[in-house]
Amino acid sequence: MKITAAALAQLLGGEVEGNGEVLVDRPARIEDATPGSISFLANSKYEAFAYTTQASILLVDRQFKPTDEITLTLVRVANVYEAMAKLAEAFDSKNERKAGISPHAIIHEGAKVDETATIGDFVVVMPGAIIGPRSEVHPFVFVGSDCRVGSDCVLHSGVKLEYASQLGNEVVIHANTVIGSDGFGFVKTDEGYQKMKQLGNVIIEDRVEIGANAVIDRASIGSTIIKYGAKLDNLIQIAHNVEIGAHTAIAAQAGVAGSSKIGDHVLIGGQAGVVGHLKIADGTQVQAQSGVTNSTEPGERLYGSPAMDYTSYLRSYAAFKNFRNILRDLQATRQQVKALENRLDQLRSEQ
Repeated sequence: MKITAAALAQLLGGEVEGNGEVLVDRPARIEDATPGSISFLANSKYEAFAYTTQASILLVDRQFKPTDEITLTLVRVANVYEAMAKLAEAFDSKNERKAGISPHAIIHEGAKVDETATIGDFVVVMPGAIIGPRSEVHPFVFVGSDCRVGSDCVLHSGVKLEYASQLGNEVVIHANTVIGSDGFGFVKTDEGYQKMKQLGNVIIEDRVEIGANAVIDRASIGSTIIKYGAKLDNLIQIAHNVEIGAHTAIAAQAGVAGSSKIGDHVLIGGQAGVVGHLKIADGTQVQAQSGVTNSTEPGERLYGSPAMDYTSYLRSYAAFKNFRNILRDLQATRQQVKALENRLDQLRSEQ
């Protein structure tokens, strides 16, 4: 795709500063861009490259004030990252697809696939499953019995939707993620562990995106629910009967144990863990590698394992880093006190 600076500005809701007719055909990083490419400046740490980059067009914030001469064309926008997201969508060649069912796919009798959907090689769609308009199902995907895939969804290669999983519209699931696997339900008996059947399902609402190699377990009874607009990174474990709130974001390698309820607009860092049966309130922020063992109040910021208030953790950690010096001073103080006590005893005995 080739596009002029003027057309880009119209697409992104920006203003051109420079040659509006200059053409670009690809995005590039600001530090290694070449003529014919468009780059962006969203972080002030990279400003020095704005004066040396070979890009033909540079996306910048409306408030950006150059401190040196810039010879390339600028497109000023309100939010550079948001503009780059739109730009990436426009340049994405993967958007070019043809609807239809591969002759190598297996669509069982009783399944319903919309005529505008795209079904790749070696996809298996089981009886009772429904795949909605314009959805893309990439090679080697398994769609189990009675599953529902809404409109404009994308299931990347190797995704598994187990029995009765429900996907809303515009859901994206990346490679090898499993939706609807059995929850970790066992009953301890005298003879070991007896498996408890997991009879529920998974419901994923509209505009959710889930990374690669994640696992979302079906509910034991009822539904595991991922609500509108939530974003889950790679390698995440969501246990049975968990609810993830709207617009919540969870980073890689995090885990949420069974029946915990995560609120809206929650941020959970990488490798963090949430124990079972908690209520994590709206707006809670959990730093990476934290272990959350108690329910939270709205807007809390947590850090540590077990997690505590973020500011308290930083103060405690600062003291911990200085613990050897604190211990040394304490031991010296104790020796001084002991010496004073001995001297006091000596004075008393001389009276």
